[in-house]
Amino acid sequence: MPNIKIEVSSEITNYTQQCFLKISPISNEFVKSRWANHYLSADIRKRDSDGGFSFELYQSENLFQIRDDDDWLLLPQGKYLDSLRTKMAFDIFNMIKDDNSNYRLPHSKLIEVFINGNNKGFYLLCERIDRKLLNLEQENFDNPEENDMIFKATNWDGDFYTIPNSIDSSWEQIYPNIIDFSYIPKNLTEFIHNATEIDENTNRISFIVTFKQKSKLLTFKKSREFSRELDSKVELLSDVQKIAYISNIKVIDGSNSVEI
Repeated sequence: MPNIKIEVSSEITNYTQQCFLKISPISNEFVKSRWANHYLSADIRKRDSDGGFSFELYQSENLFQIRDDDDWLLLPQGKYLDSLRTKMAFDIFNMIKDDNSNYRLPHSKLIEVFINGNNKGFYLLCERIDRKLLNLEQENFDNPEENDMIFKATNWDGDFYTIPNSIDSSWEQIYPNIIDFSYIPKNLTEFIHNATEIDENTNRISFIVTFKQKSKLLTFKKSREFSRELDSKVELLSDVQKIAYISNIKVIDGSNSVEI
């Protein structure tokens, strides 16, 4: 199995520090690569979310032909070899996904990690989930509503309904870098939190939507909303059926409401 040797002057914490690392592949495909088998300078820190590491090379390298980049992650093996299951999930999803670069997961390589000569077990070397991975357009300042967005949960504990980027929030806006869309995950989580019912067996959400003359519905597509007058209930239902991830629409007799 390929390995990565990390040399640091002190214990790795969530504060960035300089390190030197050497990546040793075992495949003839990579042994002659520029980055293979010699020390590379980088900055490294510990990830709060999972106990893994992130490191930024001083020079971009195409490690294991994953992608040419300077920013990399090392995801830990976990208590039950989580890194193996994560890699399997990444690879299977990328094999069966539609041919759309906006819907894919990171490419990765299982690797053995040594820190100052101490074996730390198996980690998953992978690319970040970022604008480059998802092939998103550059930040649009002229038309902010046209922007794609990336949010991440900083941990799996605590209150997911707080405003992102606040001190106690479990959400962090990764992209765009400047335009603030912190209200988006807050609105989404409140929407789910106020759902009528959550099926514990299927995790499906059902809720009641009441249609008025002017209806505003969240579409989940690039976080856009539409608001306009609808000529009829049939037209309204037709619009609802186009919303991604919504199914099992039932009209409630004698009302202007549907159960979704």
